[in-house]
Amino acid sequence: MVAFFCATPYQVLVSIHIKTTFFKNVNADIYILNHFANSSKLVKNLSSQNIFRTVKEVPDSLNFTKSLSQKSRKRHFIKFFSYYNYKKSASRFFDIDTQIYDDVFFSYADVIIQLGLKKILFNNRNCKIHLFEDGVGGYLKFGTTTTQKKKLFNRLTNSNGLENYVDLYAFAPELMYQTTIPIVKMPKINKTNYIFSKQLNAVFNFNDSKVTDKFIILEQPLDFKPYINEIQFSTFMEIKSYSHIIKIHPRSKSEQYEEFNNFCNSDVPWEIISLNSNFQNQVLVTYYSTGAITNKLIFDVEMPIIFLYEMEEFKTHFSLSEDINLFFKKFQKSCRNPAKIFFPKNISELKDIIEVLNA
Repeated sequence: MVAFFCATPYQVLVSIHIKTTFFKNVNADIYILNHFANSSKLVKNLSSQNIFRTVKEVPDSLNFTKSLSQKSRKRHFIKFFSYYNYKKSASRFFDIDTQIYDDVFFSYADVIIQLGLKKILFNNRNCKIHLFEDGVGGYLKFGTTTTQKKKLFNRLTNSNGLENYVDLYAFAPELMYQTTIPIVKMPKINKTNYIFSKQLNAVFNFNDSKVTDKFIILEQPLDFKPYINEIQFSTFMEIKSYSHIIKIHPRSKSEQYEEFNNFCNSDVPWEIISLNSNFQNQVLVTYYSTGAITNKLIFDVEMPIIFLYEMEEFKTHFSLSEDINLFFKKFQKSCRNPAKIFFPKNISELKDIIEVLNA
């Protein structure tokens, strides 16, 4: 038996791919945290496809996760109490009291997933723990170095062993930051596999038309620094007069972009839109959205991409970490035509690039 834990639509997509590729004839359950819009609808749709033995939404997981964003002392108390009483805590979210799993997959071990993992390891100490990539974040510097504080926490809560990862599943191991964890290369998803594509469309409720607009804008909620969202909006305004469509992130407020040509269903993952589109001369524009690279990673389809994060208008207020920047440069070199990946330094360069690509 195999268990998958997911907190985003992208993670659900990758879990489906792993299940149908590596564990085709093995029973598997999937647990989906309600951390994104319409998670209940996705659970219902996925259940109808009979890919997994059971599909379960994890109740109240979002509220619990929000409680961990409170003041440091209270957050540490909640976390310690939850880990120390993990059987009771896990039963709040998962029905796995007697369930035996041989393998478990997840992308990021947040507190709720680790509570489930502790119970799974209690039921079967030989269960193998696997990781899988989660877009850009899954390719950055990764390690299992444990601080003294964490070692003490693990000892007090009997949580040693939660980071004994067997391997990490990734679409592009060549882009992975050096790690001691063995990497399993996932095959690309075949866009011409009609049956599989139809299943994915049903799971993610895709019933829209193909994208034919010239510039495809992938918006992101950039709330981590003041003014960044406003700069993103003003930058996208430079593209508004051209043939375009904007994909608003589900967590963003879309009212700001009402005058843009919006993709109707913002809850549909970009990867599913891409699956159903035959891109010819379209251009992706984004600050640094994972969606910009998944076309290449998942389907091996390359498109011109304009990354905005190096523009001085943004960097005046915020700069991405060096490992993210290095990853995108490595990604650029991996493309068959690296010259089609652009990093404008300012608004003037962006305008020039847009004019050239629109010609």
